[in-house]
Amino acid sequence: MGSDLFGSLAESICACLVISCSCPEINNTQAFLYPLMISGVGIFVCFFTSFFSTNLYSITKEEDVEASLKAQLIISTILLTPALYFLPLYTLPATMKFAGVATVVTNHACFVCTALGLWSGLIIGYVAEYYTSNSCKPV
Repeated sequence: MGSDLFGSLAESICACLVISCSCPEINNTQAFLYPLMISGVGIFVCFFTSFFSTNLYSITKEEDVEASLKAQLIISTILLTPALYFLPLYTLPATMKFAGVATVVTNHACFVCTALGLWSGLIIGYVAEYYTSNSCKPV
């Protein structure tokens, strides 16, 4: 599972870099690094959530591990959302027109796409946990 997730992450970053090459408004290095900056900010958020889980959240029983992992998922999603909001404002141009696409894309639309992906991951994680957990009814 982990290698599949890493493969999906790497493919998404590469696809974003390739798509950005078809936009004449993206002509600086900062804008090209936008998908890599998303991952970089995510690493710092993961450092904080790991610190929360290991130092601030006390795990005394085996059942506490599941609660700690759920808390990490929620905390990282909540912390990464504002970072995703400000990141395109400072790295991407206000509007972009891509080759072969009739609509104009705004940097706010880039935030909406990444935020929807982030919150969808949270929902998918909870749904998958519900249907695969030993403590829930479906199993």
